[in-house]
Amino acid sequence: FVIEEDVLVPDIKADLKEILIMEGSCNLSTREINNHTKEDDLINISGELCIQTLYVPEKPNPLCPIIPIETKIPFKEQCKLNVADTIILNCNIEQIDYIIVNERKYRVKATVAICTKEYRSNTLNLFDGLREESLHVLREKVVFSTLSQRKKDILSIKEYISPISDSLPGQLLIKDIHVMENYRQVTADKIVLNGYIGLNILYCEKSPINDSNLRDNLHQIQEKVEFTQFIPLQNAKDISDCKLTFDASGLRLKICQHEDGQDIIQLEGDIITYVELYKRTEKDVIVDGYHK
Repeated sequence: FVIEEDVLVPDIKADLKEILIMEGSCNLSTREINNHTKEDDLINISGELCIQTLYVPEKPNPLCPIIPIETKIPFKEQCKLNVADTIILNCNIEQIDYIIVNERKYRVKATVAICTKEYRSNTLNLFDGLREESLHVLREKVVFSTLSQRKKDILSIKEYISPISDSLPGQLLIKDIHVMENYRQVTADKIVLNGYIGLNILYCEKSPINDSNLRDNLHQIQEKVEFTQFIPLQNAKDISDCKLTFDASGLRLKICQHEDGQDIIQLEGDIITYVELYKRTEKDVIVDGYHK
């Protein structure tokens, strides 16, 4: 579906001349739907479209030559879902377009896709024989995978990111956050997960260093914050596969004061890790036979 909204430049910010970057993310109010039994029912899906815009003002300020705007656009859609025991929803932005209306307003048009992962309990009916008949049969083992466990685990993060060359951050312009996995170890009672939070930050100085070249007051940080997560399991034996997905929408970057009184960038919030464990199952089936 498409979200189209007019965004006003806040009164405290300068007039808009040119948009440099526009990026977005999509957060759903509810990510999991349980016991959906009627396929014809329309389900309400709501959330927020978060847009980060970076623009050049009509009159650049020596303190910061470019200006950020963070916008949250609520949305509500209805859609039909298949019958399932559990449905996991995920929301992605496929495309963002914009039009500058005037120096105080621009129009955002975002194409958003909602993807579903459906879980249901199925009985596997395979040919295992005929009753009251005298048959010579050939049997073989069929191997298939089945979902053993699903769970989620929350990890709280609080880290300080040091600015570059003793500079004092005045305003965060770009805040890009993503979570990646390094390695994992799965046992019967826990998962030991090692990963990192990748940060891409652009900020301007609190006090201007160079009035002649405004770009000298901008700094970029690319940082990796490593973490280790212990996820408890219940009797997870004979696991053949483990799939992990991360929700980093709860992580935030902000400027705060450190214990020594200096301004510093802080990463704070929660990572939600979703776990799917699969195991292999064998079953005898008849692949050939004849009546004597």
